[in-house]
Amino acid sequence: MYGLNRAYLLIIVLTMDALKMNFKDETYDVVFDKATLDALTSSSNSMKDTAKYISEVYRVLKPNGTYICVSSSAPELRMDHLRQPGLNWDVKFVKIRKSFKIN
Repeated sequence: MYGLNRAYLLIIVLTMDALKMNFKDETYDVVFDKATLDALTSSSNSMKDTAKYISEVYRVLKPNGTYICVSSSAPELRMDHLRQPGLNWDVKFVKIRKSFKIN
């Protein structure tokens, strides 16, 4: 039997234009992206939209903040977007196993 560490997070879901977020500069410690970058890279204006989105993520992150991007694409297809000029952040790739089992 497993004990659960009960930690509760407040998650608020908002709808807005990811290319022009309604947040002040340096608002968040963490930005979590599940497929937004993937969707933008397949848009009709993919290069422009992707660059604007990454710039917006960078803008709303606090100094030393963390952007977590969960993508189904190969890392080499995303790294150029994440390493665009003017972004002063470290980019790391971490592979997550496809499945896991708790014994």
